[in-house]
Amino acid sequence: MRVAAGLHGNVGARPIDAATHPVPGIGYLDSLPAGRLIRNVRRGHKLRRDWRVDGRDRAPAGLRKPHPYNSALQPTHGRTMNKGGKTRLERFIARVVGQRCGIDAAAAATGTLPGVVWEVGLGNGRTYDHLRDRFAGRDIIVFDRQVASHPDCIPPHDMVRLGDFHDTVPAEASRSAGAVAMVHADVGSGDIAASRALGRWLTPLFVQALAPGGYLVGDQPMVDAALEPIALADVGAADLAPDAYFVYRKRG
Repeated sequence: MRVAAGLHGNVGARPIDAATHPVPGIGYLDSLPAGRLIRNVRRGHKLRRDWRVDGRDRAPAGLRKPHPYNSALQPTHGRTMNKGGKTRLERFIARVVGQRCGIDAAAAATGTLPGVVWEVGLGNGRTYDHLRDRFAGRDIIVFDRQVASHPDCIPPHDMVRLGDFHDTVPAEASRSAGAVAMVHADVGSGDIAASRALGRWLTPLFVQALAPGGYLVGDQPMVDAALEPIALADVGAADLAPDAYFVYRKRG
């Protein structure tokens, strides 16, 4: 069997002999009819945009290997989302669903509690935009190293605390002690150990800043005797793993 490879639909390019140029990881060619054009198939570490099977409806033995991604592409219908999902997309969805549910629950619970809101980690401003809607009329103090959010989600200059969290958060916690109604902290990175350590370091500062009855919502576990943990199931996210996001209420 010979397989012709071409770029951008150029199927007249020089044929490649599959017997001497095996293409691992495209076992789905087995079921294709003769002459079917395949796009975006990996050949080793190189991407061949177009592959055509000439004259036969089955690939040779060298091509009958499982697709390297197929083992991860399991159907998600009926499967609950959780932080340990198979794909990065699933984990992202679980995180932002937990985030939204936690913020919405905090907004409902602190409706009559006076105080400002903290957004620790602005990022692209998605959550800040949500906070503006759910906590309309409140000042939202934003912490980050720089403002790099969407143009529609840039906070007022006087509400921004630029710099390292280790400098800006303690200073603001002293100024706002007991006067913060809600803290949202999205401070994690790809380094899990460092993210957990930062969460532990920030926890007592958040406790200092929060008013009694105030809420802390974040992507890291934050354990303190003054904080009452609230299960995601109690804020409308029962389908998520318990550690997809974290919600706490300050006792008192």
